[in-house]
Amino acid sequence: MRFLLFILICAGLILTAESCKKECHDRSNPDCENYDPCYGKQPLTADFETFEVSIFPDNWIPYSTDTLASSDVFFRAKEENVEYEWTVGSETITTRSFTRKNFPVGVRIPITLKVKRKTDFGCFPTDSVVAQTRNIFVIDGYENSKVAGYYQGYHTNNAADTFTVCIYIPEYSMNPPHEKTTISGLMNISTCADNKINVSGSESVGYKQYTFLSQDGFCHGAWGRVRVDSAFMGHIRIDYSYLKDLTDIKSQVDKTFLGKRIN
Repeated sequence: MRFLLFILICAGLILTAESCKKECHDRSNPDCENYDPCYGKQPLTADFETFEVSIFPDNWIPYSTDTLASSDVFFRAKEENVEYEWTVGSETITTRSFTRKNFPVGVRIPITLKVKRKTDFGCFPTDSVVAQTRNIFVIDGYENSKVAGYYQGYHTNNAADTFTVCIYIPEYSMNPPHEKTTISGLMNISTCADNKINVSGSESVGYKQYTFLSQDGFCHGAWGRVRVDSAFMGHIRIDYSYLKDLTDIKSQVDKTFLGKRIN
């Protein structure tokens, strides 16, 4: 009787184990019936990112763009731990990322990346070497940044109150007097003469982004970041802050303006 009971218990354990095995559906687990040795692996890509180099990195959020306002450009391949061969003009670079300066403005410049890795015959037998060429374009003048213009919008804490903001970025000149970048209509407070933020020299202009600091503490020392929505180029977001009391860092006020281009 005990022997029969032992046999029944063993049979039950075997059936349970078989049942558990059948219920295994993890494609990354070699013990599962649906195991896929290529699961999670990706084909080799020569895609890469290009970033404007900001001279004032505070508040700057890097974003990849083929059209740039800066002639200093940071390049980075998306693929990691492979062999790299970049072609930039007559130069060859073999690192994953690098920075190059003083690209000419107003012309399309081809950038080629070739990547290589050991052939994965089981999953991707034909992609041991791939290459891609893209053009970058540096705009001729900061005034051509997508940030500049008139925008109708609102502060996110009061969407019913709509108003117009103007971002003016002057044409750059080597000779004084130098015009200042201005942001008009954003802050309706007494220390902003004519409701206008005059930006100090601490600014960074990108094709789709702009960071600023108000001049000499005016407008309660306002500082912030302007970004154009990459998916909807007519939409803008301004995240900015100021101090109610310039002597008290704890008096900081944070605001966000959302707008749509109207010019």
